[in-house]
Amino acid sequence: MRNRRFVDDERFAEVWWHGPSVETIRGKLGTRGRAHTNDLPTAADAVEWVEVWCNKRLREGFTETAPDDQKLAFEQLLAGWRGVVPAVTAIRVRGVEASLAVSDIDAEGTLASDLERGKDKVLTMASSDAATQWANARVKERRSAGDTLITGEPTLSDLPPLPKRLAALLRPVWLPVFDSVDRPVGWTGGLPMLDPTTPWPTGRGDRPLLFIAALEHPKEGWFQLFFDPEDETEGRVQVIGLGSETRNASSRIRVFERKTVAAWRAATELPAPGSLRSSFPRDYQGGTPRPLAAAHHYGTKLGGWPSWIQDDPFMGDSPAPLAQLYADPHDWMWGADLGKLYVFRRQRSGSVTAIVQHS
Repeated sequence: MRNRRFVDDERFAEVWWHGPSVETIRGKLGTRGRAHTNDLPTAADAVEWVEVWCNKRLREGFTETAPDDQKLAFEQLLAGWRGVVPAVTAIRVRGVEASLAVSDIDAEGTLASDLERGKDKVLTMASSDAATQWANARVKERRSAGDTLITGEPTLSDLPPLPKRLAALLRPVWLPVFDSVDRPVGWTGGLPMLDPTTPWPTGRGDRPLLFIAALEHPKEGWFQLFFDPEDETEGRVQVIGLGSETRNASSRIRVFERKTVAAWRAATELPAPGSLRSSFPRDYQGGTPRPLAAAHHYGTKLGGWPSWIQDDPFMGDSPAPLAQLYADPHDWMWGADLGKLYVFRRQRSGSVTAIVQHS
């Protein structure tokens, strides 16, 4: 596409053409101007029309400038918050054009293809120096507002501090570091540790329960989980303390592969994406932005927010799980399903309840 550009002290006029199509843009310097499109019968007609249009601008007192260099001469990306949604402001200069575009970060972490309506600006300036000066001023404004400069796809660490509405939802969480050590802080699968006088836990009909995990909670201390996959009541999970010696299982009790927890890594997390969208429906029109989705941990953990596979039984007001255990088909879940076991301690009674969900 070819173009010619004209300016006077206050105005600009541009014409762009390709084949039989012609577009003209006119306006005050420092604005985006107003565009008008003409479709001529042939490319030759378009060239003739452009020549007449350009001569008319010269008679009006405009001066023709050199064709603009449309290469990207300036670009700054700044990450910040629009309400509780992270967004990126892109400030660019191409020739005498300066642009500012605000894009929400979509669920894939990339910038939305469509600019946020009402937040995009494309301005024509008197010169490339004037465009760069305008762009630098906008960068300074965004930095003063708390935005941070980024060089690639934004992450949560690139963003300014969380808005108060989001920060209020942060919860402490402990994530397992699996490794073989002499003094573990937990394990899933394998065998339990019971006192010599403690019988193997049983469920309905004296059915032996499956040993799931022994975990040292940073605040609750050691506990062990036994599970009955055939029981649909709250009694499907039993929680007992850590005993003094390893107890072998009888031949009729299935034993799962042991995975040793060498340490718990302390962190904080936000609710899962579905809960965020439920909490702030006006802010999230599409998928939850990846920086916020990454602030939630989906696997085995202690505390934090539960990662529901199906509907949230607490309707968005979930208590912190004592433990959330993830299982693939080779672990303790039945069939070929992926599943999770959520264990909660009741605040008043101190008793334990459990929820199982699977895909």
